[in-house]
This record gives sequence, structure tokens and C-alpha cells, in this order.
Amino acid sequence: MKKLFAVLIFTISVVYAQDDWSSAKQLSIDGVHPYNMIGIPAITVDSNGVIHAFWVKSIEEDGGALPWEWYSQIEYRRSADGGKTWTAIENLTPDYFEHRINYMKAVCDSKNNVHLVYMRGSEGYEILYKKFDGLSWSAPELIGYGSSFLRMNIDNEDRIYATWMIGREAYFAYCYNGVWSDYMQIGSGEYGISNIKFDEDNILYSSGTC
Repeated sequence: MKKLFAVLIFTISVVYAQDDWSSAKQLSIDGVHPYNMIGIPAITVDSNGVIHAFWVKSIEEDGGALPWEWYSQIEYRRSADGGKTWTAIENLTPDYFEHRINYMKAVCDSKNNVHLVYMRGSEGYEILYKKFDGLSWSAPELIGYGSSFLRMNIDNEDRIYATWMIGREAYFAYCYNGVWSDYMQIGSGEYGISNIKFDEDNILYSSGTC
């Protein structure tokens, strides 16, 4: 029997009742063969309250029988009414017909642009970036290479930082005014970054393991 996978979203009102969760809303199709690899969701909300939701749908290649004979596409929906109704599913990577997507993160900036990073590949992974300006999505831009632990956050001046691992070494790159820096190693130790956050003074903090 095939396992069933789907992407669900829950919302909660923090103004009126912090324990009043809505019922689950299914955003993706049912994950049944040949689309039974659905997951890696990401979500962000802009200053107008528009929810932007993403997930990965992995599709078995014709005749594929092994785990690497799948390829992934990013699907996207948004809601302007707190999750009650959603736009139709949009495939953000219609040109992809090979390689899996393994990590994905999204943030909104102060102008309500949506920024998306994801890790794609079979062995070594490309780290790719796309931007939504409210009308259309940009073409993917390569910002680095990695293997795991992709993370992203944005400061209050709209500088975007992405961190990831290459083996047991941590790396980062940042984007300001639409231009990404070269990626650089963080320190010289071997550790994994599990989260990154900015404070009100734009100081970036990270937590991880070693």
C-alpha cells in the first residue's frame, strides 16, 4: 500500500485566542504514485497579511525504479484572507525534469517581495534563488553549492542571509539591493547550523550543533 503524503496548513488567531487553531487546509494534491513524494514545505507572510506557501512535488521518471530516478518541482499558492481561500497551484519550476529538491526556505521583505532559496541536485547540491515581485517570479539564480542545513532570514534593512553546510563546514552568502555576495565559510570549525535570527539591531545569531 502506498503511503499518502499531502501538504497541510494550520492557522491560529494570536489576537483573540492563542489556542484556537483552524482545521487543516490541504494545499497540495494527494501524494499517490507517481507523485507520492510531496513535502519540504515553506511559508512566509508579507506585511499585508498575504500568506505565501510552497512545497516540493517529486515525480517518478518514466520507468524509474530507484530512489534517484525522481525529479522535483516547486509548487506555490497564496492566500490574502488568512488561509480561507487560496490561489490555484502554480509550478514555479516547470523547466525541471531531473534532480531532487531537498531544502527550501522563504522570506518577505519590507516591500512585500518574496524571496525563495532551495537546494537542488543528486549528490552535490546547487543553492538557487528566486524572487517574486508581486507580478512574476524571476529566473533561478545560482548562489552557491552545499549539502544540507539550508537556512535563510532577513534583517530590517532587507539584507537577506542564507547559510548552509558543505559536509561538516558552514557557509553563508548575503543579498543586498538584489545582488548576492560570493559564498564564504563561517569560521573554521565543524558544526551544523540549525537556525539563524536577527535582533532589532540587525545582529545575526545562529544556533547549531558540533
